[in-house]
Amino acid sequence: MGTQRKEKEIKGIFIIVTALFLVFLMIPILRLLLKSFEGQASGVSLGNYVEVLTSHGFMSAFGHSLIISSASAIITTLLAFCLHIQLIIQIFQKRTKDSFGRRL
Repeated sequence: MGTQRKEKEIKGIFIIVTALFLVFLMIPILRLLLKSFEGQASGVSLGNYVEVLTSHGFMSAFGHSLIISSASAIITTLLAFCLHIQLIIQIFQKRTKDSFGRRL
């Protein structure tokens, strides 16, 4: 009985904390999103998005982000491959020893 009650309390606390987190995170994001669609004449407009997406600064920053993320992905993949090969070598070396620790 005691463990079931503790589990219910933990689940309740988790749900409350998650709900509070979502409320305090989502309200500012939704307000920002709605404000981004406001035009100069207080109507709904995509003008802000068109202005940002067609500016030279945005395209330059986007290009730099692509270069950095691609380089990061390549470096991470190469490091993971090297570590995997090293792990295979270590496993193979352990399997090739006899019961006295000598290599076969």
